[in-house]
Amino acid sequence: MTGGLHSLVRIWAWAVAGVFVAPLAWLAVASFLPAAGWTEAGGPTLANFASLAGRINFWLAVLNSVFIASAVVLLQWATASAAGFVLALHRFAGRRLILGLMLVLLVVPSELLLAPQYQIVHALGIVDTSAGLILPLSVSALGVLYFTRVIESVPRDILAAARADGCGELALYWRIVLPMVRPSTSVFCLIAFIAAWNAFVWPSIVLHRASLFTLPLGVSQMIDGYREDYGALMAGTLLAVLPAFVVLIVLQRGTRDALEGF
Repeated sequence: MTGGLHSLVRIWAWAVAGVFVAPLAWLAVASFLPAAGWTEAGGPTLANFASLAGRINFWLAVLNSVFIASAVVLLQWATASAAGFVLALHRFAGRRLILGLMLVLLVVPSELLLAPQYQIVHALGIVDTSAGLILPLSVSALGVLYFTRVIESVPRDILAAARADGCGELALYWRIVLPMVRPSTSVFCLIAFIAAWNAFVWPSIVLHRASLFTLPLGVSQMIDGYREDYGALMAGTLLAVLPAFVVLIVLQRGTRDALEGF
């Protein structure tokens, strides 16, 4: 690559990054703006965060979001990795059908599944409960396909050697396969956590009590036709996106290792 072309690529990369970073930068700035905006006599203020705490039970919403997102990630990881293990290492009747159904679920818009999901949750009597929110999100078609592909890349000679040493299927899954796909697991957990943390449509349908609201639902309650506190809304949105960055920092090593493997 010539020097001029290399410079153009770098400029284009920075421009694209700027398009994505600019709204986040404005969100951070606006969260500390006074209601009347910055003036020569004024400066950054924490008034928006105080207003946020006065309008919603912020910390309860944070705890609810942490619990829901953590439970969803754990369940999706358990179901997807176990299903991927079976689909990747075993050939049986109906395997292709299962993989085909997973692909169909990726194509079908998730909004089309909301009505049947609600009917099932209502029939189980768990509407307006954490279980009703978590259960439909506990299985990820994308996760099943992802772990199937990742586990298929595990060297077969290692698996054969483990089986020759008397390693059963459960031990093979837990002691051999999962440690070998740990970097890819970090990528999946990051994606699953962000999706669960930011989930809004399904929680807004199945949850009715304010004490169960997640952070996106709690922040959305600040938008009404009678009082518009954009400063508090910006502060709440900023605090809502921060955990995703924290998780990204925690999992960045595994994520980087997985991406370098592509």
